[in-house]
Amino acid sequence: MSKLDILTMNEFKYLSNIKSNKSEDKFLYILSKPNLDKNSYDKEIYMYDGKEHTFLAKEGNFDFLEDNLIYFIAKRDEEEKKDEINTNIYSLRLDKAGEAKKLFSFDFPVNSIYKISEDLYLLSVTYSLYNPEYYKLPKEEKEKYLKELKEKNFRQIVDEIPFWNDNGTYIDKKRTAIFKYIPSKNEIIPLTKLDGSIAYITSVDKENKKVLFIEEIFVNKSSMYNMLKEISLENDEIITLIDNNKYVISTAKYGKNNIYLLASDMKVLGINENSRMYKIDRNTKELTMYLGDDISYGNATGSDVRLGSNEYFKVNYETEEVTFIATTEYMAELFKVNNGKLETISNKLGSVDGYTTLNNELYVLGYLDSKLCEIYRESDLKQITRYNEEVMKDKYVANPISIDFNSNGDAIKGFVLLPENFDKNKKYPAILDIHGGPKTVYGTIYYHEMQVWANRGYVVMFTNPHGSSGRGDAFSDIRGKYGTIDYEDLMTFVDVVLEKYTNIDKNNLAVTGGSYGGFMTNWITSHTNRFKVAATQRSISNWISMYGVSDIGYYFSDDQNAAKLPNKVGFEKIWNHSPLKYVENVVTPTLIIHSDEDYRCPIDQGYQWLTALKDKGIESKMVVFKGESHGLSRGGKPKARIERLTEITEWIEKYTK
Repeated sequence: MSKLDILTMNEFKYLSNIKSNKSEDKFLYILSKPNLDKNSYDKEIYMYDGKEHTFLAKEGNFDFLEDNLIYFIAKRDEEEKKDEINTNIYSLRLDKAGEAKKLFSFDFPVNSIYKISEDLYLLSVTYSLYNPEYYKLPKEEKEKYLKELKEKNFRQIVDEIPFWNDNGTYIDKKRTAIFKYIPSKNEIIPLTKLDGSIAYITSVDKENKKVLFIEEIFVNKSSMYNMLKEISLENDEIITLIDNNKYVISTAKYGKNNIYLLASDMKVLGINENSRMYKIDRNTKELTMYLGDDISYGNATGSDVRLGSNEYFKVNYETEEVTFIATTEYMAELFKVNNGKLETISNKLGSVDGYTTLNNELYVLGYLDSKLCEIYRESDLKQITRYNEEVMKDKYVANPISIDFNSNGDAIKGFVLLPENFDKNKKYPAILDIHGGPKTVYGTIYYHEMQVWANRGYVVMFTNPHGSSGRGDAFSDIRGKYGTIDYEDLMTFVDVVLEKYTNIDKNNLAVTGGSYGGFMTNWITSHTNRFKVAATQRSISNWISMYGVSDIGYYFSDDQNAAKLPNKVGFEKIWNHSPLKYVENVVTPTLIIHSDEDYRCPIDQGYQWLTALKDKGIESKMVVFKGESHGLSRGGKPKARIERLTEITEWIEKYTK
């Protein structure tokens, strides 16, 4: 067998956005692949009809307008690419051969469209509180306005929180609203207010001309809560189904007689409290609990070979069967609910990332065994795509070996990856890899960085300590406990692994992790010297500055530390949970990886840690990735992802080989 290496990731292909048409006789998906020459990803839309896969377009977004008609937003020629104002909507028929045609061109930012009838469309539009009626201006005035903005781009006004978003830039009073568009009159009318509200559509009932949307009030400070509202397109009337300050609503979908939604009141366990499933009677508007089970909705499994997204919650309009993906311990499985009865419908994959129906059969997009993402027919696991078979052919992929242990009153499962031809009579270095979140999970699915390290002779250790997802609210609740029971869980896990594999060199251990995993890496090296080397990524070192700089800091720092901010007692408490307070204890050589456009765990966290380590004389280095965000390891540009893993691997090998 040949060895996997870092550069193997250049040949990976990523699948996402699997979606069927209404009649369910075909489904579409997006295929993404790295393009090193452009340092970006080439994206293509494909269609599968049960027999063959058909290439449709070189685009990275789509949705259905009709049963056999899709649209995508694109700039397809040089003239369109030079135009900074227009949003171009293209349509493509699926039932006959032909090229995509330009359907509409709007001279303001449009994010998505929904076709209600031949002469009525809904638009999701980005607007600015500085100029909310920008959409009305003639194009010449728009050009003049944008030119004036560019002339003042040497400064930025900040007067709201959050003031920026990760994977973006300054919010700059930008919001989203719902508009209706009447093509015959070329008439564009806002349906939701342009007063600071953020509104986005979650479900459309064309037959009854109803639109379901979630609205958040964002004036000066973004609200933690949101509202569920409904538009009647007969008269444009809006009614409130769930008012503000009651729930944070994740999603909501129409059934014929009921609306089904996921929501949390955050009263018991704060922002990480699992949602519950509710329903609203469409006639009486009465809200009731539909499924009260403690479920981790959505897919929280970690992987660095995943690009793009998939829908995780669906409702069959006619039967009102609800299907959803949820995280269960270390897997992402598919479930259904009928009349309040919960059933598992797919748990054969390590992770179901997406799903759809074709000709009355279920198809799942996800990770089987240690393979990369492919599409399978769920009933017999017939593999429908084979995009990654050639690149993985004859490569050594370590199978995760489960390690069960007890810590802080709970049974916990961890895993190890062993090098090829693991020899019990030979000494091996080991790496502890810690996931982010903390409310995510490591599972058995393919993780490239870990497989690279196993191929380079390391035992790789990973687990899901208290705070992780998939095991209910009580297990995931570590508010005010960061660096205590989670730290104990991780150290106990390492002890158990060393006890089982006595040929691991206990004096040759490395630790790494990103985000929360970076926080834990900093915490570990400031509380023990058992690790010979560390690589901390997109980390937290100081909760106080995290509070003031992160896009989520003003609510995440106090919630996760069970502190009331801003006040003296609260700041003292979060300082006690900050690795920087204990940096005088660090002796471990440390690599710091951070992106300069990381606004989730901002780059000041890395700079502070580096400064303290250098001031103390600890061997340390920081690598800053320009133009990258918090998601560098998973969604960063191809060259940056390669360089990141190369830097970490070489740093660890420098001290352990």
